[in-house]
Amino acid sequence: MRSPEELDINKLGLKSMDLSKNCFGNRFCEQLSVALKSDEYMRCINLQKNNIQTAGFKHLAEAIFQHPTMISIDLRFNPGYTESKANKYKKIMQNTFTQNLKHDVTEFEFKQHRINIEWVRPSCFGLESNRLHE
Repeated sequence: MRSPEELDINKLGLKSMDLSKNCFGNRFCEQLSVALKSDEYMRCINLQKNNIQTAGFKHLAEAIFQHPTMISIDLRFNPGYTESKANKYKKIMQNTFTQNLKHDVTEFEFKQHRINIEWVRPSCFGLESNRLHE
């Protein structure tokens, strides 16, 4: 997604991607997870309405667990979203997003960096969209 040799990463690259409705599957998630493991800049990815199953959730959960800045990946409306086997991977991602968001709030106090509320998708935290304040 970007070269690790770049000096000022705050001026480079994408923070959010909307990849919904593309028929991406588990193989794409595997490749995306490799890219995410070396990218500490991406904040939010929308992967709604693709063809991602439990194996794809597993790949993404592994990458997100190691990603200190990611605060949401929206995986709703994928075949794996309702599979009970994917629940543990969704929980791993939810816990990681919560931890990363708490870190962002702490950093905000010190560095005055803005947290873009558009990156925070309530469904990624297991909340209904009208309960974001929780």
